[in-house]
Amino acid sequence: MAVCRTCELVQRRDEGGAPPWDLIVRTPSWDLVHAFGTSVEGWLVLVLRRHLTALADLSDAEAATLGPLIRSTSIALREVLRCEKTYVVQFAEHEEHPH
Repeated sequence: MAVCRTCELVQRRDEGGAPPWDLIVRTPSWDLVHAFGTSVEGWLVLVLRRHLTALADLSDAEAATLGPLIRSTSIALREVLRCEKTYVVQFAEHEEHPH
């Protein structure tokens, strides 16, 4: 596999080397992290803890936990930031983040 910076960041979290903004919530399948350095307040990223490039390839367990995690994250963003909407998109196109 080519370099996957996302996998490196998951490993850093596993080893206890992540800063607080990079470790908001961890589940057996997912990491919820803040997209540090963006201009958008509250930009959060849900990262699958194993390397995968397509949602179609999620296991049943990963898929089953994704929806509730998106919902609870959206609720938290609304409560903390008072935002009216949250959006969900998938980006896996950066050459160092094919994850």
